[in-house]
Amino acid sequence: MKSDPRKKNIFDSFPSSSKKDWIDVATNELNDPNPFEKLKISGQGVTVYPYYDVSDPINTPFQLSVSNDPYKSNRAWENLSIIRIHKPEISNQEALLALQSGADGILFSLHDNSFSETLLKNIQWQHCSLRFFAQQGQESFFLSLHEFALKQGLNKKEISGSIFWKFPANDFLKLISAFKEFKKFQSLGIILIEKESKQEMISNALAQAVHFIDSATALGIPVSQIVGQIAFSVPVGANFFLEIATLKTLRRLWYQIIHAYDSSIPSEVHIHAYSTTFTKSQLQPHANMIKSPTAALAAILGGCDSLSIEPEDYKNSTSTRIARNVSSVLLEESHLGLVADPTVGSYYIDNLSDQLAKSSWQLFQQQVVS
Repeated sequence: MKSDPRKKNIFDSFPSSSKKDWIDVATNELNDPNPFEKLKISGQGVTVYPYYDVSDPINTPFQLSVSNDPYKSNRAWENLSIIRIHKPEISNQEALLALQSGADGILFSLHDNSFSETLLKNIQWQHCSLRFFAQQGQESFFLSLHEFALKQGLNKKEISGSIFWKFPANDFLKLISAFKEFKKFQSLGIILIEKESKQEMISNALAQAVHFIDSATALGIPVSQIVGQIAFSVPVGANFFLEIATLKTLRRLWYQIIHAYDSSIPSEVHIHAYSTTFTKSQLQPHANMIKSPTAALAAILGGCDSLSIEPEDYKNSTSTRIARNVSSVLLEESHLGLVADPTVGSYYIDNLSDQLAKSSWQLFQQQVVS
């Protein structure tokens, strides 16, 4: 079928331009012979230039894969509501309300190491995800959780979740042994601690993961068994493009590490992202209604597998509902799930991610060698 000559591509109406054309105009307007140096921005170990195109050299661009869940979109993520555990019966009611109001799962923030079956009463774990923020010394909670799952007769290969440790668990080998048959549950989740630079944050997390792998394999535990127990939880701020590049860089370098151990091992890893609240009083009230969607959008575009938005006030039902609905609105109304990797091919983000990957990898190698 011949195309209609009357229908022209709208972009044909604009003259073509190149980086040289931009440099000529910018040089004239700025009265500066090197506009790239004049307009570049440096910070957090990366340099951002004012113009990018296909001529900018980078390694092979990293591309997120399509979701392998047939019941979800091409770009799929879990909406996890954060529940701070105080009294088990109250936390249970909060969790049930969240699950009935649009959450795909719960992120429990532990207070102590005492497990109560009341906490999970009426929660159908096989139909949702249960993930946890934990501290050192709370290992006994999860060993009790393991016993609870067995007592309930839950399918060990189907129930999903993670334990994210702010600092490494004291006896992580015991956790590996307990949860080795739980194929969708990661007992060695790592919380990335915010540092002065994203590179330091990424390299520290990767070094900790490698420590887990090397310590376990030295005792004869297969690499594949350890890798399946590792996940990451990443804080996401309002620096939109840098946050996208950070998540992509973390996944890219993880693939590189696993490939170095054994290229036949599946290198998929669960990455959880969470947005904390603004604490600047001059931006209140409701500043998080702007910050949270920005951070959430960056996390989704960066490839997170699960997402939590911290409410401005945990005791305020409106605040918790707003936080929970951020993910739902981005999925159902902004249709972010339709495309697996919306930012792939962006010269700017690819370049930013490439810079982060190179410098993070260099820091990681220094830490591992030392």
